[in-house]
Amino acid sequence: MCGITAGITSASDITTSLLRQLKKLEYRGYDSAGIAFISDEVLTVKHTTGDIETLSSTISSKKTQNIGIAHTRWATHGEVSIDNAHPHHTDNRIAIVHNGIIENHENLRKQLPDTIVWRSQTDSEVIVHLINEKLKKNDDIVQAITETAKELQGTYALAVIDKNQPNTIYCIAHESSLIIGKSKDGFFICSDQNAILDECYEACQVINDVVFALQIDKITPENEAKDLNWHPIKKVDFSTENIPSNGKVTYQEILQQEEVLDRLSKKHIGTNRTICNLPEGLKEELMHCQRVLILACGSSYYCALTGKYWLEGIAQKATSVELASEFRYRNPVIEDHTLVITLSQSGETLDTISALKHLLKVKPQTKTLSIGNNTLSTLAQQSDYFWSTSAGPEIGVATTKVFTAQLFCLSCLSIVCAGNSNAARNFTEQLNEISKWTKEVLNCKSNIKKQAAQFRNDETILFCARGPNYPIAQEAALKIKELAYMHAQGYAAGELKHGPLALIEPNLSTIFFINNDQHLNKIKSNISEVIARKGKVLMIGSQDAIQHCLMCHPAVQYIKVTQYDPPEAVAPFVNVICAQLLAFFVAEEKGCAIDKPRNLAKCVTVE
Repeated sequence: MCGITAGITSASDITTSLLRQLKKLEYRGYDSAGIAFISDEVLTVKHTTGDIETLSSTISSKKTQNIGIAHTRWATHGEVSIDNAHPHHTDNRIAIVHNGIIENHENLRKQLPDTIVWRSQTDSEVIVHLINEKLKKNDDIVQAITETAKELQGTYALAVIDKNQPNTIYCIAHESSLIIGKSKDGFFICSDQNAILDECYEACQVINDVVFALQIDKITPENEAKDLNWHPIKKVDFSTENIPSNGKVTYQEILQQEEVLDRLSKKHIGTNRTICNLPEGLKEELMHCQRVLILACGSSYYCALTGKYWLEGIAQKATSVELASEFRYRNPVIEDHTLVITLSQSGETLDTISALKHLLKVKPQTKTLSIGNNTLSTLAQQSDYFWSTSAGPEIGVATTKVFTAQLFCLSCLSIVCAGNSNAARNFTEQLNEISKWTKEVLNCKSNIKKQAAQFRNDETILFCARGPNYPIAQEAALKIKELAYMHAQGYAAGELKHGPLALIEPNLSTIFFINNDQHLNKIKSNISEVIARKGKVLMIGSQDAIQHCLMCHPAVQYIKVTQYDPPEAVAPFVNVICAQLLAFFVAEEKGCAIDKPRNLAKCVTVE
């Protein structure tokens, strides 16, 4: 879950580039940060438990620096401290940065000489001392890294510099994402391609278990370097109109959803109202498959549950959704002609990657599709098909625009699976208007902000809905947990009477997502059940739905997010964007660190 970056270039100041890249990786962990570089045959290492700007202020050298490594940490082993910060270094010669988990680090520590002075509690420090001890026996850095890697159990992406080899940077990965980027001046290594968009024009994933040596103008070993699969990379630009510069990246990404969904609809909905520009061969696979299995974690799991309603309701395609973190601890029954879909914003969610590998071991001929935001991600590379959400970099730890982009892709899949049916045509027409509905709910942000103030001192919030909006209620609860540090729970409204009603009291708020559809009368009954027990209620819906459901009671409040009822294909988008804004404003009321929530990191690369 940490972020690493490294580089070697002919430019005179590598530290400026690395710090800029590290800033873009800070969402992967922000407990501490560090940098190491070689200049005039001297290895310099700097650490901080502050932010990247604090780290930058510690670098005073004006000498030429064209090789270096850097790291931003999410703590797994050892507390947040300078001593536990990367890069780890030894004998003023070797420095390394590591992302992953070394599961046998305690045993490896015991095998190393007692004379070693350990600076940290981390699993990662073992690596630098192993390399150094092997160099004492044979002064070959590539061999030392190779032999060290063979002893490591777990996952790792490593970048290594050696003061005695000041013109080469080394890297190796095992079951952990590591990307090489090519620039006009040399090469960069990073955890995420978004970090190097300013410097590089193409990039590739490294090949597992190979030590690559990068110099300004070449990569060795040559045979393995020829097998690297390079892809062009470019930035996705967004309009800054109506997006305030308030220092809240998450807020900006919420507002960008109108543009993201507009781009997706223009790309994938043709003039004849058919779904187009799918990954090559995917349409035929969708028509051929008899079942769909979706693997996901966190927000992606709730996105998948919403998609299940559409795949079964519109396309009549049998669909299962599984928590990836639990999937491989069972003996799943995978039927023939099942298409497996993985959802992950980063494409590096280790639980999801592990679940996919487990499934392919059980049923190796299964066709797989990954829907995510990173073309070079592990899931993208390991799947038969990859569908990019094209949302641009998402920096806020809590997903917003990638969630709705994935939701859009699932709705398109449902339409394709439904073929040339009336249901498919109606759904396509509704989806084609998505940016208009998104704009309308975003224009209600001031009303949402006013309502957010009442939840500042609440300890618990319940979210309730029915149908495809039930998973949105679960996602709404997760957003409140992530951003506002409050306990929240999402329930199917019909389940209130099966236990949760015992929680209702005057200080507890229950938020209902309502739509003027077949569920409205039942939702109205559920609201009455809460009011009868003196609970507080907030209704979120269209003006039409609220008027049909309006109850003149002091405990009932409402947020009108649209004037008219959004159609079936659109309602989950409208409601989740409202939920994102509500969570954001509640967190703002409480003074929470919205872009960098405590204890969380965006890319979950540990199990």
